[in-house]
Amino acid sequence: MKGPIIRVLVVDDYKPWRRIVRLALQMHARLQVVSEASDGLEAVELAKQLQPDLMLLDLGLPTMNGIEVARAITKLCPDLKILFLSENRSRDLAIEALRTGALGYVVKSDAARELLPAVEAVLQGRQFVSASLEGNEFSDFKDVQTDNPHVRNKVVTFIPPPQAETTLPRGNGVAAAADLQFALQEVAAQFQKESGKEVKVIYGSSGNFFQRLQNGAPFDMFFSANLDYPKKLQTAGLTEPGSYYEYAKGKIVVWVPKDSALDLSSGLRVLLNPLIKKIAIANPRHAPYGQAAVAAMQTEGIYDRVKAKCVLGENISQAASFVLSGAADVGIVALSLALSPNMKDKGRYAEIPAADYPPIEQACVILKSSKNKETAKQFLWFVKTAAIAETLRRYGFDVQAAER
Repeated sequence: MKGPIIRVLVVDDYKPWRRIVRLALQMHARLQVVSEASDGLEAVELAKQLQPDLMLLDLGLPTMNGIEVARAITKLCPDLKILFLSENRSRDLAIEALRTGALGYVVKSDAARELLPAVEAVLQGRQFVSASLEGNEFSDFKDVQTDNPHVRNKVVTFIPPPQAETTLPRGNGVAAAADLQFALQEVAAQFQKESGKEVKVIYGSSGNFFQRLQNGAPFDMFFSANLDYPKKLQTAGLTEPGSYYEYAKGKIVVWVPKDSALDLSSGLRVLLNPLIKKIAIANPRHAPYGQAAVAAMQTEGIYDRVKAKCVLGENISQAASFVLSGAADVGIVALSLALSPNMKDKGRYAEIPAADYPPIEQACVILKSSKNKETAKQFLWFVKTAAIAETLRRYGFDVQAAER
């Protein structure tokens, strides 16, 4: 990579990720990070002030999401080239991102091998899309309509994944609600130890997974944060008969960082404190925990007074990361995350009364399209054991008596 210095603006709400990206870019003297932004509005302001050459942009941001930022930037700074870095593997979302005028879309889990080739392609005016995007085919992206004058011949650059790494989730793949991120890691590790079989898990919003599964996404199992999505898949004939299982009931809490001065003794009413500028919740449009958060605030009669302060994460894990990173002052998050190794020593929480919101009953299913039904059935059997019920209880879930 030769030529003049390229000034880069890194935009992501998660500070450790920004640090990783900065270190990766430092490998090339030509790439100079001029600033970082942790929310959408800040990104737009810094872009106007600094006029960088390249923006590395996350999708899930407070105040303005990445797509909104990209649309604003292409109007305000038409010479600025944009490369999305996102955890989301949705082909449709990537197409929507490119339609803003952005030149590339890299999945974060692929960034170790794809980030620098993507940057080089984008700087040359070529589109770049991660090879591991769900359902990715060249024809899906080559005709994406954009007015961006930097796009040359609408070329899509692919870096094939190494042969040893099958694109997730082709083998023993589980789509799981983000509240299970730490609990299910333990469960999968225990299963591998006892069976010798690896279960790969991708975490995200139940609603987003539901849409992808309806469109044929190649997962073996789906662990939802509600009952509705698995039941709808079952009704549509997309699940293995007899595989529907209600595995747990989740809870929500108000969570603040350890050094916060906020008094949680009043529960949700602490959100009325004028010192609070931003409240993190999961997006209620597709995340059951976000729906529970809104319902609880409505029950307390405070939602209309605080909804303007709410910043929405793509899933409950991202909402929690907003508070952890300081992008929000307080969050309504899953108890399972508040008790996780990543959060339990970094903050305080107050449990929200269960009567304030509809039960967060959670179910799983095996997909009829699974290529690994026997392993999926073994894993489902394992989830039903008393040992796994106890693991889930340690993360704050209510679990019915184990079947065995």
